[in-house]
Amino acid sequence: MKKLIVVGVVLALSVLAVVLLLHYLPGSATPEKNFDTAVKLLKSKNYKEAIEYFRKAAAQNHPRAQNYLGVMYGEGQGVNQDHKEAVKWFQKAAAQNYPRAQNNLGFMYKWGQGVNQDHKEAVKWYRKAVAQGHLGAKRALIKLRSQNPQ
Repeated sequence: MKKLIVVGVVLALSVLAVVLLLHYLPGSATPEKNFDTAVKLLKSKNYKEAIEYFRKAAAQNHPRAQNYLGVMYGEGQGVNQDHKEAVKWFQKAAAQNYPRAQNNLGFMYKWGQGVNQDHKEAVKWYRKAVAQGHLGAKRALIKLRSQNPQ
C-alpha cells in the first residue's frame, strides 16, 4: 500500500513538473504578453497577425483580448465582419466583469447587431458598465432612456 502511495505521489509530481515546464518554456507566452504583442500589431495595422495573438490571449481568458476580438469582428478588421462572433467575444469578456465589453454588449443590443434588438437587455449591460465607472455607458444609457422612456 505504501509503495502505491509513493508511486502516486511521484507520478503527480512528475505531471506537475511537466505542466510547469511547458508553461514557462520560452515559446509559451503569458496572456498579457500575447495581448501586448497583439496591440503592437494592431497599432501597425497588421490586423491578421493581431487577431492571432488576441485569440491566444483570449483562449487564456484575457478579458481585454476577448473584447478586442469582439471589436475586430464587429468592424471587420483582419476578419470578415461578423456581428454574432463579435457578440460572442463581448459576452466572454463581460462575464469577467470587463466594463468596456459590457458597454459594447449594450451597444449591440441597442442596435440589434448580432442579436435581436432589445432595449431592456441594452439597459442591463449599460448599467453593469456604469456601475464600474464607464462614462460612455452612462451617456449611452441616458440617451437610450430619453429616446425610450418607460
